[in-house]
Order: sequence, then C-alpha cells, then structure tokens
Amino acid sequence: MSYLKRKIKQVFSLNRHKIPTRIYIFLLICLLTSVSIFSQNVKISSSELSTRALQRFNNHDYFSAADDYKELSIRFPKDVMHQYYLGVCLLESNRDLLQGLELLTMVSQKEVPDHVYFYMGKACCRLYRVEEAEKYFNQYKKLVSWQESRDINLSFELEYLSNLKIQINHLSVPRVISKTPVSSDSLIVVASVYQGTLAYKPESLKTAVDKKFNDQSIIFMPVDMKKGDYLYYSSYGNNRFKGRDIFRVKNRGDQLWSDPENLGSAINTSGDESFAYYDTQDSVLYFSSNGKNSIGGFDIFRSRYDNDKRQWATPENMCIPVNSPFDELLLLTDEKNHNVILVSDRETQPGKYYIYTLSDPSKWENSASKTASEIANLSLLEDHTNGEWIRNVPQSIQCKR
Repeated sequence: MSYLKRKIKQVFSLNRHKIPTRIYIFLLICLLTSVSIFSQNVKISSSELSTRALQRFNNHDYFSAADDYKELSIRFPKDVMHQYYLGVCLLESNRDLLQGLELLTMVSQKEVPDHVYFYMGKACCRLYRVEEAEKYFNQYKKLVSWQESRDINLSFELEYLSNLKIQINHLSVPRVISKTPVSSDSLIVVASVYQGTLAYKPESLKTAVDKKFNDQSIIFMPVDMKKGDYLYYSSYGNNRFKGRDIFRVKNRGDQLWSDPENLGSAINTSGDESFAYYDTQDSVLYFSSNGKNSIGGFDIFRSRYDNDKRQWATPENMCIPVNSPFDELLLLTDEKNHNVILVSDRETQPGKYYIYTLSDPSKWENSASKTASEIANLSLLEDHTNGEWIRNVPQSIQCKR
C-alpha cells in the first residue's frame, strides 16, 4: 500500500493552477479505480479464510461458506475436510446437489466425520434416490449415538424418506403455464389471483407472542369480503413453542370481526402451519405445513370443509410435483381461469423463490412409475426433452394414503 499512498500524495500535491481541472479530475478517478482493483486482488490469508468459512458454516450461511470452502479446496487440494464442508454447503444451499453428493461420496472413504453418511442420505432424498438414501441413513445410524442422531434431526429425514417412498408411486403431471423467479421481498407483489392479493398480516391480528418474535406472516386478502366471510391466517397464538397454527376470524360487517378461532387438531400440528388460502368456490383450505406427511420441509396440504357437519376433512398432501423435498410455501387457485399459483424454493438460492402458474388441477394426469432422474426432472416443472413447458393434457391429482 505504500506505493498507493505515494501516488495519492502526488495527485493531491499537484499545482491545480498549472493543469486543467478536467485533467486533475481524470487523474483522481484513475487513482481511485486502481485502489479499488488493488484492494480486490489482495487475497485473504488461508487462516482467515478458514476461520470465516467455519463461522459461516456454523451460522448456516451455507451459500457464502461454499465459496470459501471452494477457495480453500483449490489452495489445499489434499485437505479432505475442506472438500467435506464444501459438499455439505452445496447440498444445504441447494447450489449443486449432484456435485455435493459426488464430493461427499468421494471423501466418505477418508478421515471425515460420520455425519457424511447423513448428508449423503439427505442428498439422495432430494434427488429422489430412495434406496440409496435408505442405505446411507442406516449406515449413519450404526455409527453414531442416539443423541448425535437426534441433534442432527435424523428422525425428520427418515420420516421424509418414508413419505417420499409412498409419493413416488402416485405422480401427477401438470401443464406449466409460467415460471417467475422472485425474491422474498417481492413475493406479495407478484403472486396474486383474480379474487384477491397477498399482504402482510395486519397488526390487529397479531398476538403479543407474534409481536415479540416479529412475525411477518403473509395472508391472502380477498378483494370483496362480505359479512359472514372468514379471513384465514397463521399465528403463534399465545404459545410460541407450539409452532404456528392456522386461525380464522369472521367478518361481522361494519369493519367488525369475531374473536380468532383456532382451526384445531384437524388442521394444526405440533409443527408449523402457515400461508393459509381458502377457496370459497370449492370449500377447500390450502396451507403449508412441516408437521404432517411432508416429503421435506414445508409441503402444501388441502382440506375440504363440510358445511353440514361443520368439520374439516383429514388434510391430504398435494404430492409430487406440487411438493418436493424442498419448501413449498403457498398455493392459490384462480377462480377466473382455474389455474394454480404455486410458490416454492426448490430451484433457488436462499431468499429466492419461483412462482409457478399451473393448469387446472382437475385436469392433471396421473403418471406411470418413473426413474429417480425422471422424477427429479418432473419436479422441476419443466419439459427437459425439448426445453419447453410441459405440454401434456392432464387428468386428476391423487395421492393415496
């Protein structure tokens, strides 16, 4: 930096009266540009890089940690721990499942933590390789203590795998009309349907617990709410430790609302339920949950309300390809053209989502059994044979339980 300091002194010591102002400004810009380029090219030391990478990893910032471990793997190609962490980061950040699994498989034969088999199983689940996933999870269980398997949430992954094994035999094929990448900040602006829009939950519906934990839930706001209509939303209620539940309030007219009603155990679980949307035309509630028969994270479920019995039917999982081993947050039905709006993070990086517009679910067709790679391609909601949207003429969506 001593060279740059000398140059800075030289520029600022120039006699401004002897050179034109524009030349002076040009020299200053050139100097600042060179400082910027110089600073960008200064490499962080390996020890600092290693420390930063581990901090990011422990903070679950896998996307940034992947860049650090990639650089460390280049600097130290024989260090298997850097390759191990890189593989985990590529998996957890959803940057490259195949490369992540490849790295983890390679280092599993060397001196790395036993957790490598857990992550290999998890990667195989996300790639719909159920038999391989089961093999790796079983291998992992033999190597670690009960406490270790509990700390890493192995039971959740085994449940996801069990549900996935059922769902891969009951596939449906929608027609994909559009596919739009969005950030979490713009989700409420982009995702909307004929009969309403998305909005952040108003303060009047937030409990003390919601406010304490800065709950920023999104709710569906119907365009024309009449007296007697219900507004559905998620909330911690008065107990954060029970997770978010689905509630509703009844419109009493004159801007008055009933007390909140918890939809009860027919809908809610010990996990989180969120992003509720009620289709008034079909009397069906769609919502996202990670506490039911999920195949990974949050899945979309639906339950029909029986107005005569005044009770909800047992929620059913919307299955593949609506759901995936990633998070599906929201499903809306458009009463005007009978399309479906689906929000998922299955193909994105942290903080990003895709909004898929799918054809009328009543016309989705059932699909014959497929290989793992074919199921993975189907779940991307694209036709990879010709690079265009899926053109199949669908029938019905079913998932037997």
